[in-house]
Amino acid sequence: MTTSADMTRVKLLMLGFDGVGKTSLLVRMGERRFPDDYVPPLFENHVDERVVDGQQVEVGLWDTRTDELTPRSRPSSYPMTDVYVVAVSLDQADESLTAARDV
Repeated sequence: MTTSADMTRVKLLMLGFDGVGKTSLLVRMGERRFPDDYVPPLFENHVDERVVDGQQVEVGLWDTRTDELTPRSRPSSYPMTDVYVVAVSLDQADESLTAARDV
């Protein structure tokens, strides 16, 4: 978290298996709407400004993909992250929770 005299900056990184709703949740958080249509599997990083307890907060929303390339590329998203959100699928709980543990 970075704080200046007038703004606090927070980076939120979304992690989890494909198909668990990471991108939809980020669209909901960033655009304040739930997507009606299919959402491509990668949400462009988005910056959202909010007021929390009277303080301006800039929240950077970061999405990740889970495919054969990400075990090497995903860690490049980790530096300077303040909040990690790990999304799991309850209908594939064993597999999702194992993957979340390994993150």
